[in-house]
Amino acid sequence: MGLSVLSWKGGLRILTTMEALIVALFTITVVFVVLLLMWAAVRIFSLIIGLLERKKEKKTA
Repeated sequence: MGLSVLSWKGGLRILTTMEALIVALFTITVVFVVLLLMWAAVRIFSLIIGLLERKKEKKTA
């Protein structure tokens, strides 16, 4: 049986195993999506910085 506790309007209640698995999968999915978005943002910013540096090198050369 699931021993996880969920806060709801009616108060705290014990989750079933299936509910606990659904909550765990949802949480893992959200964390994974956030990490992917952060990775994409870093890649985009590093590409922009690289392009700006190349432009600057061409102007000074």
